Amino acid sequence: MTPQERQSTFNAIDTNEDGRIGFLEWYKYFKKLVKETNMTKVQLNMIFQVYVSDSSPEITFEDYNSFMDDIFSLTVSTVSSEGRKKSFQMIDVEGNGVINFIEWYRHFKRLLIETGITVNELRTMFSTYDEKGISGGLNFEKYSSFMNDVFGTIK
Repeated sequence: MTPQERQSTFNAIDTNEDGRIGFLEWYKYFKKLVKETNMTKVQLNMIFQVYVSDSSPEITFEDYNSFMDDIFSLTVSTVSSEGRKKSFQMIDVEGNGVINFIEWYRHFKRLLIETGITVNELRTMFSTYDEKGISGGLNFEKYSSFMNDVFGTIK
């Protein structure tokens, strides 16, 4: 995403045009994603709080750029089929073609710390894509379904 595209998106989120994004603006912009991924408003707020600077309860353009840098670093490896395969293999530490919950937890541990998402919420996210329950795990097809829901279908 170019700097101009980032500024344009920031401006689209900042509906009151004050140069800062409050949580209500953030929520309105990401409302569709929240519904599509069964994310709660609380979970979205936890992500919002990660990027709020100490000096303001709102997100500045600088804070927004940090958010985009983090999101972009995740999506760079997930926007192509090959990238998703590499991402899957990185999480599948055992190399058996199935991501178990322990591998999932270890991979997303940083997300837990940064957003305050609980282990139970992470387990629920995992279970959504694990048809056989926690012990079954995610094969590449199920992992791809998760990635499609979070980042969109590969074009």
